[in-house]
Amino acid sequence: PANYFHCLRRQIMRDSRKPLVVVSPKNLLRNKRCVSSLEDMGPGRMFQRVINETDPNIADNPENVKTLVFCTGQIYYELLAEREKQERLDVAIVR
Repeated sequence: PANYFHCLRRQIMRDSRKPLVVVSPKNLLRNKRCVSSLEDMGPGRMFQRVINETDPNIADNPENVKTLVFCTGQIYYELLAEREKQERLDVAIVR
């Protein structure tokens, strides 16, 4: 949600007006795991083009990663659930 907020804010703050097309399923707005803190929407924060691996067990041990997956949106949460179900620590997911 914070990235969506920053995308909308950046669109409003632009000097020139361009159409903004956001193609995103609404179910991500209802997903309990798809949340952001108020800090993520505050001053000094901005839109992130890439969000690195968020699991500290994987992010802090890159030498153990055998597979790196790039994905977006709902696919991220499906892959995350499957990785947790299989208890894999050798797969990093970047979105």
